[in-house]
Amino acid sequence: MTEDMLTHEFHLVDLMMDYCLKVTKGVDHVFNLAADMGGMGFIQSNHSVIMYNNTMISFNTIEAARINGVKRDTDMSGGVPFFYRCVCTKREHDEA
Repeated sequence: MTEDMLTHEFHLVDLMMDYCLKVTKGVDHVFNLAADMGGMGFIQSNHSVIMYNNTMISFNTIEAARINGVKRDTDMSGGVPFFYRCVCTKREHDEA
């Protein structure tokens, strides 16, 4: 990707599906930098809330990008890589 292919747009929106559909329309590449983290006190006592919010942020962004034909979506949010590590475990009967 060359610099002339980039726009310098930054959208600060609520990442509900309607807004995601609006801001992903007519673009080729979406960079998702959003994450709901809170402070340490919140993080330590609200694991399920954080996981749910970050899952919905990523889902809405990726689904809106898919619907609008975005060629590439890069998810760099803080909570989602943790979520992927949690759920991608091998079952006992899977081969190595």
